[in-house]
Amino acid sequence: MRLSLRLVLAFVAVAAVAVGTAALVVGLTTASRFERFASDVRHHEAEHTADRLAAAYERTGDLRKAAREVFPRGQPRGLPLAVVDAEGDLVWGPGGIRSRVAIAAWPATPLVVAGREIGQLHMPQALGPAGPLPIGSDARAVLERAFINETVRSLLIGLAIAVGVALVVGVVIAAGITRPLRRLTAAARGVAAGDLRARSGLAGRDEVATVGAAFDDMAAGLQAQEAARRNLFADIAHELRTPVTVIEGNLQAMLDGVYDRSDETLQSTLDRAEGLHRLVEDIRDLSLADVGKLDLAMEQVALSRVLEDAAAAMRSQAQAKGVALESAPASGHALADEARLRQVLANLLDNAVRHTPAGGSISVRSGRQDDATCWIEVTDTGEGIPADDLPHIFDRFYRGSDASGRKTRGSGLGLAIARALIEAMDGQLTATSTPGEGSTFRIELAAAG
Repeated sequence: MRLSLRLVLAFVAVAAVAVGTAALVVGLTTASRFERFASDVRHHEAEHTADRLAAAYERTGDLRKAAREVFPRGQPRGLPLAVVDAEGDLVWGPGGIRSRVAIAAWPATPLVVAGREIGQLHMPQALGPAGPLPIGSDARAVLERAFINETVRSLLIGLAIAVGVALVVGVVIAAGITRPLRRLTAAARGVAAGDLRARSGLAGRDEVATVGAAFDDMAAGLQAQEAARRNLFADIAHELRTPVTVIEGNLQAMLDGVYDRSDETLQSTLDRAEGLHRLVEDIRDLSLADVGKLDLAMEQVALSRVLEDAAAAMRSQAQAKGVALESAPASGHALADEARLRQVLANLLDNAVRHTPAGGSISVRSGRQDDATCWIEVTDTGEGIPADDLPHIFDRFYRGSDASGRKTRGSGLGLAIARALIEAMDGQLTATSTPGEGSTFRIELAAAG
């Protein structure tokens, strides 16, 4: 669940819990409070009516006449009542057997005149109050204020309970939101302290889990880069050690008189020095490509000329091995650095010749993929690349295995440099291969013109 949705639901849940709890508490208490208020009001009305009847009886001397005086318009609407005399006979109120039975169940308020009970006033729900009612015209107002105060008190209690419940719910929800953040923070601090194995381990579909997954991917990438950096230094040291050792050994042997200072010995040492120089230049090109500082002279390059020149430069070497090298007619122009493109093609063709047995063939061709892209393919019918090696052939210092299982010769930088140069020209270099049938290297560059 997304974090934004979780936060919205959290706010809704807290509000619903708060309002619901307050409404429940107020609802449960208000009903009883209102019943008490209504009973107190009805009791007050009964006492007030009884006082009026007693006063009218003192003037008329007859309870029936007193009732007619107090109720000149007959039975009051909405306030059923009945008046009985001291003997229990009904002198005012609804008639009929059912009414008499109901009247007998109504609470009674005595009618007292001069200390003598002259009858009773019956009113429904005229229950006795919890305490004595104030005397005077403000009695009803006092009851109303008491009811309002008790209702407000119940509301405050409900709100207090709601706040407590909402606080608990909020703490639980906040813990669910902040717990993954704490895990992410701990992992970030671990990486900052140098522990590249630290991971947040967050999984899910919300925003925090997405950030955690991105952080874990970043940490894994940093760990892989750190391992690659260490391996790179080890590989560079290994590749440099051999030619330096040979050069040093040859020179020392010549100084000690073990080797004659002949042109052949000097040429062998010079070849080693030139190989060392090429290796240093290759490493320099890779480092410059990594930081985007590789100098490129981007221009419109005629593909026909570049492909024909590259094929011509390697044709004698291919013929010496018994390999046919063909260049298909090409047209169009690519946006590239011509010198760097020639360097890449030379590397690809050299690899193709070395891995294609006698009787095989190599072809170089190009074309337009669309209006914005052109391509160049170098295809051979050689031994192919094993499936385990194919994903790594562009890795630095990686040397695959030949058909006999032995590591191929070379520094393992040629294809890495080729890809770096093509990518520096905003292009792509990919490879496909079928073991035993051959390989195809494809360059894609921006079309010009």
